[in-house]
Amino acid sequence: MPFGLKNAAQAFQRLMDGILHDLNCCFVYLDILIASSSPKEHEADLRSVFHLLATNGFVINTQQCIFGQATMTFLGHKVTPNGITPVPEKVKAITEFPKPNDKKAL
Repeated sequence: MPFGLKNAAQAFQRLMDGILHDLNCCFVYLDILIASSSPKEHEADLRSVFHLLATNGFVINTQQCIFGQATMTFLGHKVTPNGITPVPEKVKAITEFPKPNDKKAL
């Protein structure tokens, strides 16, 4: 897809949503995040995603992939088995913003 076009990102997103919409394990936004409950399930989910992408003419560059991670950063959030939290560096300006001392500062 020619990414010089103004709507290339939107077209790519729509295309990926259409291809992977039946897979509940996938979260697609610029990248594909595959969340699974176990390593065995993760392997099956990867096979499903790779099959669908290959069937639709896409080639995976495995050197740009990260496989089997329990914790990772995705879209400015830390994704772990315990949940999703914002990356501290991304919210630093908010958490370190000075508290107002009077009504005028408020």
